Amino acid sequence: MLSVGVGHALDADLNALAADTAAPPPCPLLMRSDLAPSWPRIIMTAFADDTVVEHVRRAVYGHDVLLMLYPEVIDTFTLAEPPARPALPLQRHRHPRTASNREP
Repeated sequence: MLSVGVGHALDADLNALAADTAAPPPCPLLMRSDLAPSWPRIIMTAFADDTVVEHVRRAVYGHDVLLMLYPEVIDTFTLAEPPARPALPLQRHRHPRTASNREP
């Protein structure tokens, strides 16, 4: 119940507004880190027991603060580097005029 100190219609309006708000997710995760520039690439996984829990909201504040909200309490949170892209082998193609087996 909200009150502005005097029983007015405003009290009833504030209480109606407060009743209409959704309950916040039960598990927020707030992280401040120098990893911030890498956040779009870092793999973040949250678990409740052995089940992966997906976040319902993710927001970046400033340049180094990340807030993630989860629909249930998590007990493990992991950070991992993204998998490296395989390097493509470079093949050398010789131009016919510069081939080493050319006669002078």
